[in-house]
Amino acid sequence: NIARLMSGEPLPDDPTPGSKRAQDSLEPDAGHPPEPSRAPQVSTESHAERLSRENDSLKSEIDDLRHENDSLRTENERLETQGETLKSENARLDQEIQFLQADNADIKRGAEALQSRLNDMDSQAESWRLAYEAESRLPRMTLADVPMHIGSVDDAVAYAGDMFPDKLLLKTNSKSQVRDNPFEKPEDVWDALKWLATEYRDARAGVSSVPDFDLSLREACGWQYKSDQHETTRNKHRDWYTTKANGKTYWLLEHIGKGSSKDARHTIRIAFDWDKDEKLVVVGYIGQHQRTAAT
Repeated sequence: NIARLMSGEPLPDDPTPGSKRAQDSLEPDAGHPPEPSRAPQVSTESHAERLSRENDSLKSEIDDLRHENDSLRTENERLETQGETLKSENARLDQEIQFLQADNADIKRGAEALQSRLNDMDSQAESWRLAYEAESRLPRMTLADVPMHIGSVDDAVAYAGDMFPDKLLLKTNSKSQVRDNPFEKPEDVWDALKWLATEYRDARAGVSSVPDFDLSLREACGWQYKSDQHETTRNKHRDWYTTKANGKTYWLLEHIGKGSSKDARHTIRIAFDWDKDEKLVVVGYIGQHQRTAAT
């Protein structure tokens, strides 16, 4: 067999071409009928139909694009109209801003002019005030104008106020008794007030030196000087030991006086404070005795 195979001779089992066996092998099986042959499927759509279908599709797409284009054109026109409206509004607002800026500049110039006038008026008013204060502090009388005989404590206080307006501030409190004060030597009250306005005031202001206020006062009018009051007394009887002037409260702890009896004809006290800022002696009490724990 191998030799036949190599020589090309058919093997015994192989049907030779044209042999009955070979023919039998080509014939259908008697028990199985032959299968029908299947012809290849061929498209029945013609070239024209396909082109027509594609043409219809393109037309539909064109219609869609045309509709979209119309919508975009309408929207673009709307936006252009809105843009023109906004430009017009912007121009109007810009013009209004320019008008407001011009008005603001005019108002500012007017306000500056008014402020300048107010400053001038304030300066003028301050000048008038200072001139008035300077005038009010000028003595309205001289020592020669003070009579040798002073009729009352009220007159002595009035003379001192006229004579020393820039050195004495007479602001007696509600516990004082100036008018109708029965003290029998009002000339001594004048001398005591004059000492406060000269010797005492100049010493406190640093103009002169007075080592002993009590001795200086005794030599001037025979009165006594006390520099303080007991803390308990002044706190308990505050109305007697304070006075108010120019928005300030002054403590009347220093006092000068004469006599020790309860007879107001022979006993008197003048209590005062020193205003170091104004360099004034503030006289806040004139009467017999200030209230104490004993009285």
